[in-house]
Amino acid sequence: MANIVLSISTNIQKEVMAYYATHFIERKAPGVIFAAKLPDTAITMYKSGKLMFQGAVLNARQHAGELLKKLLLHPPPSRQKVMFCLTISLPCLS
Repeated sequence: MANIVLSISTNIQKEVMAYYATHFIERKAPGVIFAAKLPDTAITMYKSGKLMFQGAVLNARQHAGELLKKLLLHPPPSRQKVMFCLTISLPCLS
């Protein structure tokens, strides 16, 4: 299981919500403002601006990469720069 975390701005949060709207799920955890469930990856957005992809390493990476590609190729209409910070947490292999 991998956790991929992006730190995103408020204008990008709206884009992410629209992108995953058809996969929306209700999540009442503290600080959660949006959640989506794909067949192989859970996506959670927090008030802090963090966007987390959780799933098998390849699946989480694929979904995060697809979103980043969309945001970089088609930035939001506000024309603000797309800014993000990427953190990847992978399981330890022994």
